[in-house]
Amino acid sequence: MANIIKLQGKRFNWLQLGIIVSVLTIILVAAFFFFKPQVTTPPRADSPSTAAQEAQKNFTAADKAATAGDYAKGQTILDDALSNAVSQQTAASTSTTNSSLSDIYLQKATLALNNLQNQDAVTFAKKAEALSPTRITATVLAQAAEQVGDKKLALQYYTLVVARTTEQEQQLAPDDFAYYQSKVKELTN
Repeated sequence: MANIIKLQGKRFNWLQLGIIVSVLTIILVAAFFFFKPQVTTPPRADSPSTAAQEAQKNFTAADKAATAGDYAKGQTILDDALSNAVSQQTAASTSTTNSSLSDIYLQKATLALNNLQNQDAVTFAKKAEALSPTRITATVLAQAAEQVGDKKLALQYYTLVVARTTEQEQQLAPDDFAYYQSKVKELTN
């Protein structure tokens, strides 16, 4: 038979006492974590979301200037962004910096393509490709080279686009992948 303890006229057995102590412990631990002060770290200045937002803001301003008829001003805005990224180079890792610089050069190439400055687009896309070779840099360079009429360079980079496209990207955008494959076939002939 279980040992019974009398506490002010109430009878508890050891099992009941153990359950009560366990429940109180769980409640206290939960309260500790619930009411514990939350330590938050402020976002770093070079965090990807901040950098991406800044890059988008710069490109939007550059595109507005170019759309208003001032292509040079648009490129100057992106040149300033490029200078800022280079000055922050010591704070970030080299791969992050190269990727950021490559993104800005891609923006410069896109701005040039949108304003029919195709030779500028090729120059900027080559710089982006040299800094951080990706499927996107190859795509922009291939399109710019095709606009200039350099079929050999366009074929080289469309081939790289196809090679750099992952299976997941092929499944997500099969029409894009088929388009790039058709460009390779078209330029091969």
